[in-house]
Amino acid sequence: MSEIKTNEKHGLWQNAMKLVKGTSTEQLMEDFTAEMTLVAEGLCEDQSTLRREVDGLRRELDEQVQSLRSEVQVQETSARENQRDLDRRLDDISARLTALEKAVKTQKDEKSSKDTKLSVILTRATWLVGILAGSWIIVTILNMIK
Repeated sequence: MSEIKTNEKHGLWQNAMKLVKGTSTEQLMEDFTAEMTLVAEGLCEDQSTLRREVDGLRRELDEQVQSLRSEVQVQETSARENQRDLDRRLDDISARLTALEKAVKTQKDEKSSKDTKLSVILTRATWLVGILAGSWIIVTILNMIK
């Protein structure tokens, strides 16, 4: 019985060695190589597809960046033009305000001058009327005394 077991063990060992070393090893290597080649080709195709997609996305992104840069330039130009227009308007308003202030000051000076002249005229007229009234009174008293 131990001899049968030894023969069985030896037979199993031989079969295992045949599978590993035997004629099927070359077939296994060819199958393995064919499958690995297929996997490598698939990976290469996947990588090529991914590269094309990445390149397409880069081009798309570059176009969007360029579009945004153009839009920013347009907005900056518009902002500069608006700022120049506002500056021009503010300068115009400032000049008009200065002219109005000068006109108001001139009118005040003229009014003050007129008021001063009128005051002088009224003062002189009052004195003249007072002298005339006094003279009339004196003449009337002198005529009564006679």
